[in-house]
Formats: sequence, C-alpha cells, structure tokens
Amino acid sequence: MFKKILIANRGEIAVRIIKTLRRLGIQSIAIYSTADRFHPYVKMADEAYCIGEPAPQQSYLNIEKIIKIAQEAKADAIHPGYGFLSENPEFAKACEKAHIVFIGPSPEAMEKVGSKQKAKDLLQKTSVPLIPGFNPPNPSDEALWDAAKQMGFPLVIKAAHGGGGKGLKIVTKADEWEKALHSARREAKAYFNNDELLLEKFIENPRHLEVQVFGDHFGKVVHLFERDCSVQRRQQKIVEEAPALHLNPSIRKELYQHALEVAKTFRYTNAGTVEFLLTADEKLYFMEMNARLQVEHPITEAITGLDLVELQIQIAYQQPIEFEQPQSPIGHAIECRICAEQPEQDFKPSQGQIHRLIWPSMGRIDTGIECHQEVEAHYDSLLAKEIAWGENREQAIIQMKQMLAQTDIFGIETNLNYLEMILHDETWQKGAVPIHFLMSHEFHTPLCPIEILLIAGACVEVAHLNQQTQSPCDLIHFSMIKTRFWPLQLIYQNQFYTLKIFEHGQNYFSCELDNQLFKIYFHYQGHVLNFELEGQCYSFQVDKKGEWMMIHDQFKSYSLHKAFHSSQTLENQAQEKSIKAPMPATIVALYKKSGDSIKKGEPILVLEAMKMEHTIYAQQDAKIKEVFYQTGQQVQDGSELIELYDDL
Repeated sequence: MFKKILIANRGEIAVRIIKTLRRLGIQSIAIYSTADRFHPYVKMADEAYCIGEPAPQQSYLNIEKIIKIAQEAKADAIHPGYGFLSENPEFAKACEKAHIVFIGPSPEAMEKVGSKQKAKDLLQKTSVPLIPGFNPPNPSDEALWDAAKQMGFPLVIKAAHGGGGKGLKIVTKADEWEKALHSARREAKAYFNNDELLLEKFIENPRHLEVQVFGDHFGKVVHLFERDCSVQRRQQKIVEEAPALHLNPSIRKELYQHALEVAKTFRYTNAGTVEFLLTADEKLYFMEMNARLQVEHPITEAITGLDLVELQIQIAYQQPIEFEQPQSPIGHAIECRICAEQPEQDFKPSQGQIHRLIWPSMGRIDTGIECHQEVEAHYDSLLAKEIAWGENREQAIIQMKQMLAQTDIFGIETNLNYLEMILHDETWQKGAVPIHFLMSHEFHTPLCPIEILLIAGACVEVAHLNQQTQSPCDLIHFSMIKTRFWPLQLIYQNQFYTLKIFEHGQNYFSCELDNQLFKIYFHYQGHVLNFELEGQCYSFQVDKKGEWMMIHDQFKSYSLHKAFHSSQTLENQAQEKSIKAPMPATIVALYKKSGDSIKKGEPILVLEAMKMEHTIYAQQDAKIKEVFYQTGQQVQDGSELIELYDDL
C-alpha cells in the first residue's frame, strides 16, 4: 500500500482525505497557500508545504510546483480532491511522467469525460439518451449564435469542459444572448482554462439525478445508487439526498443501466459520477460525467457504509473492487452545504473572521474551518457540510433540522437560516422537487427592522464608550447647553444612518433616529446584548472588532460598521458620485469607459468573488468621469471603482 499521499487541495476535502489516510496508516502531505497556512488541514497533515500566493493560479493550480513538492516529499501518490486540478488530464499526465500515482481515472478517460463534445460523440453509438444541442469542436461566437437562432429560446450555454455549474447560462430570449455568452466564456476560461462552449436544448424544470460509479483496473464497474441534487441556487447544489424519492422502479433501473454503460464506454476507472436530468414525464437525459469525487459523496457513504476515499486509494493501488454490486441502499441520507453567503442579496459572498463556532452534537460534520479563522474571497464559499442519516427519510429530516438548529457560526453571514427554511418547506418535504424549485419559491429570512438593528448597534457603542475614561460628549465641542448628545454614524449595506445619542446612565440612554426619540434600557455582557424598547425586550449575540460589529438574531446575521468620519451623513453619501465595490473581489468585465453615459438599472461591471459572478448595476442616470480599475484587477470592500460627474 502507499506510504505517503500528497493532497492537491485545501479546506474541507483535505481534512476529509486526511482522516481516511490516518485510519489506513498512510502519511499525509498537505500543500497550502499563504492565505491558508494556519488552517486546520495544514495542522492535521503529517507534512505541509507552502505552494505560493493565495491566487489559485499561483498555488493550487500550479502543476509544476505541486509535482516538485510531491517528489521532494517522496509522495507515492497524489489525491486531487474535487475542484482545482481534479479533472485536469494534464495534471494526471504530469503525475504519470513523474512516476507518481494519480488517484483518479486515467488521463485518456479524463479527456473523454472532460470534453462534453467528445463524450457526446462517443455516446451517440450507445443507448444513453442525450440532450439535443449544438456541440462541434471549438465553435466561434458567430457559429454559436447561428445555431442558437435555429434552436430557438430558451436554451442553455455550457462550458464544454468541467462542471459544477460553472460556465452554465440559461438564455430565455435573444437579447440575453451576448451577456450570457461572454459570462460563460469568462467562467469556462477561469475555472477550466478552456473557454470552449456548446449549446443544449433547455429542459423545462427537470430533476437533477446522479449515479455514483466506481471502476477498477480489472474491468469491474459498480454503481452505488443515486443522489437527488435538485435543490440548487445559481446552478450550484446546496441540499442533496440519497436515495432519490418517488422514482418509478423502471426509471431507477434505467438510470443505473445508463450510468454503467457510460462508465464502460469510457473504460473508466476509480470514482466517477454520471449526471442525468429527469423530466416531469419521466424522460431521462444524460447531462455529463464528473471524473472525480463529488462534494456530496458523504451521503453515498451513509447509505452504503463504504469509505469512498479508501475505495479510491485501493483502486489506484491496482486492487480489485472486492464487493459485489450492492442491491439496496441502507436508510436515507441528507446533506446541507453551509456557505459564507447572503441569500437575501443574491447569495453575495460573505467574508470576515469567525469569532465563535458551535457544531451540533449529532450527525456528521465535514468542515475545514475553525474559530478565529479568516474567510477570504480567494476560494469557494463552502464552510462545512452537515450530513444526517436515518432509517427512512422522515428520520433523516428530523436529524438534519436538529443539526442546523444547533449550529452557530458567528462573525460572518451564512446561509444557515436559508437551509433551515428549505427543510421546513412543505413542498420540499413531499420530495422530488425540480431544479428550479428555489427560483420559484421565496425563502426570505425574517428581517430585523432597521431601527431595531441600529439601536442594537448604538447599545454596543454606548457600552464600549462607557468603558472609556471620557464620554464622547467630553471629546466633542457642543453648542448645546441644556442637553448633551453625540452623533453616531452607522453603515449598513452601504447606507449611512445618523443617530443622536443622549446619555442618561450606565445602561440607559435615549436615541434620536429619523426625528423619532427612543428610550432604551440595555445590558451588554460578553457577547450577549439585551435591551428594552417601548416595553418590548430584544436579544442579540454580538461580535465586535474595532469599528465593525456583527449582530446576530435568531434568524440571521447583520454586519454594521461605525463610520470613521462623523461628518459623513446619509445626505453626504447621497451626494457622493461614485460606484464602490460591495465586497473584496476581482473585476472580470467592464461594460463602460470614461465619458460614457449610464442609465439606472444598466449593467456597469462584473465582479467575481468566491467563484461566483456579481453584476453591478447603475443606481441612477449619470455620466462616467473616470474608471479607476481594469479587468483582472483585485479590489477591496468599499474601493471606489468609478467616479461620476456631478451633473449629467
């Protein structure tokens, strides 16, 4: 058996692989970027080596450097995890050339699977049902447009290489074509280093089903049942379960037969996932095959009792699959992906430091984070996966609800409450929802009224200043004689709010906001804030760091900043003629230049953060005075991107 395995990945999946290596008595070698040097997986590994700067191209996508470290550390094999280089045939070839075993399929199989055009050509000769479309080798923009007009809308633009929802755009009408095409090409180039695209017929509201397969080097191929991955936001999965609910036995049998046929056609070895769409009238269509371990593999482990990472390692070591084709799954499993994102703001990524972390006392938690860790914009927003298992689906749902309720992540905004609302939704509980389920259902977390949130922030600031030797009233020149107050500016979602704070006692003050006067009694100790307003009590968890505070109620988290300049008010902000970055990100597209006029609602530029694109739209009619950044440059939260003229 292998003695040392290098993990060419980071975070949660690196931790997952290390756990299996420990159990098998195999030494683990981690690689890390400078942003990850103190992360849990680095500390868990037997050896760890710096791979470069945070940008993936300089670290986790640097094939030459990874191979060099593997050779110097005397690694027998490399496990690629998922994402990054896991489906890159050139990486697998580089491993072969260096006489290091790649734990995955052969480069030849990976090339067939990785190119949707090649894969479809091979499968044309089989019984596997294919989605109609247009997929010649490397088509031009003009050829794609001509084909799109012939196919008609809606249709789907897809990256010809890779998966995971990257480079996938649904185009419902012709005037969406150009923007979607360029966005798909950008994502395909960024994530797969290949901007080749293809077109497919749009399948109306299907389910997304996938089959886990394994093949060894002796011709044996088995399936490990199916997973239902239909609960998706922005074409990316967030809730998965196995086995799929409400499947006709004949459809399930057909699903397995086609999955095995695909794997055998590609002469596939090791772990792979064959993905299908199932229409409402029970027609199956092959979508793609992923040549790697999937993020959601734990639910397959839960219903089979197998360690899929161990099975990958055994096959890579030229050992046969020793078990026969399993006949039925064991119970039911559900996985929820906890991400650093803000569902109410189109899933905008959230960054910051995790101040407190509480995991549930039951189920399985796969994570790569720990308390006090910084969550940055360089990588995927996935923080953890929680996996619940039960003898049936009802038991699995009960456990998952309990797990989410017991989980607390303080310091950054997450989708925890969004996941809880999905699990409590009656439609989802009935099972068999289609992939557009989240788009057609409103899952809005109850929002704390803005005045309550601002008063909570004021309580924290008053408590903090009460600990100082001088009151702000003593530090600021006041012309008022009878009543002393001090102005407090708080920023929430890039909006400035001005409050007047009248001090009356250690845990009591009055606050004026929008010409309304509020009287507040409060108690703030540790991280817990309680205050009474007009006979009603409110309770929050608070994390404060400098001018920044994160306020948590029972539903979600809110990020507030204290303004650095007391003279900067809402009115001043309204007069400020600029467009600022709402998050740390990279500019991937600029639609306007200096001197251009813009209309309210018009797209201005596109930012990429945590592997997701975010379009910035004009908030008013204006004329651009100067553009400060170019495509490819990184910007910080609040960076001034574009200056506008005072007048049109």
